[in-house]
Amino acid sequence: MAAINIFDSNAFSMFSLTAALNKVPHQPKLLGSLNLFRDVPIRTLTAAVEDKQGTLALLVSAARGDKTNARSQPIRTIRDLRVPHYPQIQTILADDIQGIRAFGSESELEGVADVVNTNLEGMRENHETSLEFGRLGAIKGTIVDGDNSTTIYDLFTEFGTTQQTQTYDMGAGNDDMKLNAQATHRLMATALGQTAYTGIIGICGDRFFDSLVSHANVTDAFTRWIGSDGSAGSYLRQLQSGSEYAANMNGFPFANIFWINYRGVIGDVTFVADNKCHFIATGVRDLFQSIMAPANFLETVHTPGKKMYAKQRRLDYDEGVELFTQHNVLHVCTRPRSLIEATATNIPATVPA
Repeated sequence: MAAINIFDSNAFSMFSLTAALNKVPHQPKLLGSLNLFRDVPIRTLTAAVEDKQGTLALLVSAARGDKTNARSQPIRTIRDLRVPHYPQIQTILADDIQGIRAFGSESELEGVADVVNTNLEGMRENHETSLEFGRLGAIKGTIVDGDNSTTIYDLFTEFGTTQQTQTYDMGAGNDDMKLNAQATHRLMATALGQTAYTGIIGICGDRFFDSLVSHANVTDAFTRWIGSDGSAGSYLRQLQSGSEYAANMNGFPFANIFWINYRGVIGDVTFVADNKCHFIATGVRDLFQSIMAPANFLETVHTPGKKMYAKQRRLDYDEGVELFTQHNVLHVCTRPRSLIEATATNIPATVPA
């Protein structure tokens, strides 16, 4: 009986593998689950971002008929941003599927597909983690490569602006947290100008969050707060870390900012520094975008980009197959002046390091 070339089946085509890669269930990451980023498929490898910056000026009184107060035209700037390429390779040897498919039989196709999908799931997790790291770079304003040291894009430099920063003094009695939050809102409103926003999210590092959540100003504000269970004092009895720690946890609202403790450590890379908080506006159209370029396959030339791609090739002598996956995504904030970074100072000794 002749051997069946199982990997020549349509089930293992580039389109089928790509569909499987994009459908494999995964644990949602925080920034991905907040739906802040709008997917923008492009057909090229470079995204053109246009900035039309309106200008405001105070008018000076003049004699009737004087034309000295000529209005300046809005400044339009186009920036070309090349979308980075993130490839990944995984080899599946014949021994990995030995015993699953009977020689010359097509009846065990699903068993072999399970092996492929298991490998795709692991590869997808790596892509998802990298995508989340990219989103985090967008809310920090600096897109950093996976080595956590190589800067791909400094959005502040690209857009000709600088980052707004703030200090949150966490010392007992030193600062009113509500006034700190008010200052954050003013910075955000100034950065966005006439553009309205619906709220602010604070993405906090561990020590920043613990200092805030235990600060006397904050706990006093929640002393008589009625929780979802109908009882008072729920805030003091429960944790507010967020859903990445437990499904029944959430962040908490204070002074019209929703505060979340970000959970993210890969190896020795901490996604959000312990004493930092990154503020982002919500409800602003196209503030955050995920620009998706097509893969470097003949089949995908000039086609709209997808989130991820997968393909396979046969090894010499049919010893196995090599899975090749990639994502070509650039996460950007189109108005980086609105990205505010806060640093906690005078963190109480009672807050664990």
